[in-house]
Amino acid sequence: DYAKGNRGGLLEYLNALNLGASVARYYVDKDYDLVIESWYMGNYDRTMYGRFLELCDSDFEKFLQVPETERFLK
Repeated sequence: DYAKGNRGGLLEYLNALNLGASVARYYVDKDYDLVIESWYMGNYDRTMYGRFLELCDSDFEKFLQVPETERFLK
């Protein structure tokens, strides 16, 4: 509800998340549901895929630390 009533703040929040992300992308769908996605490109390589997963974890940790996350996800 907060996001629907504060579109400008929501867009700033999403921009901040995307700016700080390494492999994740954040956006909202038409129902204002938050979507988080990452895409691993290329053939499977154990080392590279492991690094990709580390970056996913890092992005998620950053996501949880952004103060606005709690406000926008209520």
